[in-house]
Amino acid sequence: MRLSYRDQGQGQAIVFLHAFPLDQTMWDEAAAALSRDRRVVTFDWPGFGQSPSTASDSAATGLDRMVADAIQLLDHLGLNQVDLCGLSMGGYVALALYRSFPERVRSLVLCDTKATADPPATREARREMAELVEREGTATLIPLMLPRLLGASTRRRPEASLTDRIAGMIQRSDPEGVTHALDAMATRTATTDLLGSIQVPTLLIVGEEDIISTPEEMKEMAEAIPHARLQVIDQSGHLPNLEQPTLFLEALRSGLP
Repeated sequence: MRLSYRDQGQGQAIVFLHAFPLDQTMWDEAAAALSRDRRVVTFDWPGFGQSPSTASDSAATGLDRMVADAIQLLDHLGLNQVDLCGLSMGGYVALALYRSFPERVRSLVLCDTKATADPPATREARREMAELVEREGTATLIPLMLPRLLGASTRRRPEASLTDRIAGMIQRSDPEGVTHALDAMATRTATTDLLGSIQVPTLLIVGEEDIISTPEEMKEMAEAIPHARLQVIDQSGHLPNLEQPTLFLEALRSGLP
């Protein structure tokens, strides 16, 4: 297994899928808290964090490759069925994994994500971002992404430690991994048709100030999934687990079976 991963605690396993363009350390607070009574697995997608861009053994492309990487890790760890939590890009993968391998998922937590495919303008913006990263490196993403990732309330607070932490995650990413992830997101197909057939307990979490995956969009997702529950995190943007970690953990614990 060439993916960098962390496997902590014992009990029912929960697997966290990280957002773009961050890495598994975005889940450190949640993992530390939950690993007291659960098995918690986090990992870096190829080209992010400590996983090399060549970490994937799958011949698939796009989100299919990311699903294959996640399943390979579950097999490596002997995990037949897990609670699955994905944020943003991680949420795209969680839905795609559930579509192909529903028997591997005990429950879903979908955070600040979407079931719709990218509209043309967003696909073009991702292509331009990939070209920028190829020319100038991943550090160029920091001023572009921070205002979109963090809510207005967070940006008004003088918390350099959080912005520095996020910037560090972005800077650790590899241009090849970033461009592959951008292509995977741009070319993904919608999973809106899947929502009505989800048969596992599902919790949706969204920051009230998220401008990427808005509360309105996630409310529509929640209404389409049988018996799903939506939790809105106050004073948070696209990364409620980092912006409001206590509220996020409370919401997560309340929704896990």
